[in-house]
Amino acid sequence: FSGGRNIIPDRFVINVNYRFAPGKSIEQAKKDVLNLVNGEAKVEFTDLCPSGDVCLYNPVLSDLIDEFNLPVEAKQAWTDVARLSLHGIDAVNFGPGDPSQAHQKNEHIPLHNLFKNFKIFQSFIEI
Repeated sequence: FSGGRNIIPDRFVINVNYRFAPGKSIEQAKKDVLNLVNGEAKVEFTDLCPSGDVCLYNPVLSDLIDEFNLPVEAKQAWTDVARLSLHGIDAVNFGPGDPSQAHQKNEHIPLHNLFKNFKIFQSFIEI
């Protein structure tokens, strides 16, 4: 808000970060937002990118999953995988961090996770 305490501001600005599932187009996501606002406010779209593709068909990724018995889980956040997917580049999120710790105060990675991931990367490069 702007205007100060006990004053009605002349405008209200809100930034919405709408993350949507694979399979929904950017156009459909925009329609969802516009339908929610229902003409009651001005909407400006400033950064549009689809969800990242799920690329389990990629043979390199399949080998990685199979060789190290890795879990396959949906990523409940936006990452640059989406931008790479937009250009036809298969990409995944993989690393030692706990997603619930990302961007949090006192963010950390347990050392055993770091060592485990190092061994996976090292072994995978040697395959």
